Amino acid sequence: MDNTDLDLIEEKIKNLTNDKPKDFSKDIDNINEKLKSIESHKHEHVEPIKEDKHEHAVHSWDKTCSDCGESNPDYSDKQYQCIDCDEPMGTKNEAEKAKACPHCSSSEGAYNEEEGLTF
Repeated sequence: MDNTDLDLIEEKIKNLTNDKPKDFSKDIDNINEKLKSIESHKHEHVEPIKEDKHEHAVHSWDKTCSDCGESNPDYSDKQYQCIDCDEPMGTKNEAEKAKACPHCSSSEGAYNEEEGLTF
């Protein structure tokens, strides 16, 4: 609430007091004091404590974290590619365990040209 709003409220209250008996003026003054104290109250915003450790939202084939953009510490250039769509399926261990490609759902297998392995 800014001062303009407070001035309008005070003006309306004064107009009301002219039409009301004098015994209401104490109540109106009390309301004015409360409004002023509410307006003058300052709330200090406290930032929540942030943890330094961030859980990266990555798979082993992601070069960077999609949330923060940092490099994926587990990324390796030696990824196995899907035989059908040529997208990365992860490390040898991950590709062997995968029942299907996470990109195209193919179950034809994966290859790695550097290691010369296909399964």
